[in-house]
Formats: sequence, structure tokens, C-alpha cells
Amino acid sequence: MDNFTQMMSNLSNITDDLTTDPTLDLFTTVAPTPKRGKFIMPITFRVADEIYPYSTYVLFGFGGLGNVLSFIILSRKSQSSSNSSVYLRAMAIADFLTLWAYFMVTYTKYYATHMQTDLYCQIVTWSQSAFQQMSSYLVIMISLERFAAVTFPLSVGRIFTRKVAII
Repeated sequence: MDNFTQMMSNLSNITDDLTTDPTLDLFTTVAPTPKRGKFIMPITFRVADEIYPYSTYVLFGFGGLGNVLSFIILSRKSQSSSNSSVYLRAMAIADFLTLWAYFMVTYTKYYATHMQTDLYCQIVTWSQSAFQQMSSYLVIMISLERFAAVTFPLSVGRIFTRKVAII
């Protein structure tokens, strides 16, 4: 028997003896998997799994508040005249909707498991991807507009009109 096979045999024997009781080992715990029996899961994964729902709510709370305030400030008459404010307001909306989609995943996973249907999962997954990409495209548009404003200061108003920014 080679060393690798012996090591795997010993590991199998060790994992069979462990349970999910965290007092047996400070660094690992055993979690069942559907096809392979048991595997060793670092305790950091368990801690992260415990903290994740709360951190998602905190991020949604502060991030949502920041995006709403940004949208309100950029909607004032003094701020809303520039094309950049149109992009930034759209980005605030996209970021808020991205946070909402992640919030819904966490809420459904931990608290409302009865809502988990195939259609719901498809909608939430699509929402996460679509809103993230929309935010990325808005960053690119802002960058292009700022680049044009620096490179072609006299013609940027003709290239990036308000109508183009809204579309």
C-alpha cells in the first residue's frame, strides 16, 4: 500500500469518528454530503455561514440608505442638469436593486424557505446578474463621458447629449 492510499484510509477513519460537535476539534468539523458521505469543513466556513445573513442585512441597510440618499441629492434641480447626474442616478437605482436581489437570496435561504421555487430562483439569479451588469455599463458610460470631456472639451455636449444619457 502506497503512502497516499494509507493517508486516505487514515483520513477516512478519522472522519468517521468525528461528529459535527465543534468541541471535538477547534479547527474542523464534519459535514455530510449527499454522494461522498462526510467531508472535513473548516470552522471558518461555519462562522462565515453564521455571519453571512446578518452582514447581508447590514450591507443592504447602509447601502440601500446610501443609494436612496444619493438618488435624492442628485435629483435636485441644481444637480440634475448634468449628464453625469443621470448616469449616477441610474447607478444608484441599479446598485439598490442589486442589493435587493442579494437580500432576497439571503432572506429566502434562511427565513422563507417556502418561497424557493424554480421560477423564483431564476428571477432572482437573473436580477443579480442584470443589475450588476447594468451598474458596470453605467460606470463605463461615466468614464467615457469624462474622458470625452477632458479630451474634447468643446464637443462633448454634442456627443453626449441629455437624450443620449437618458437612453
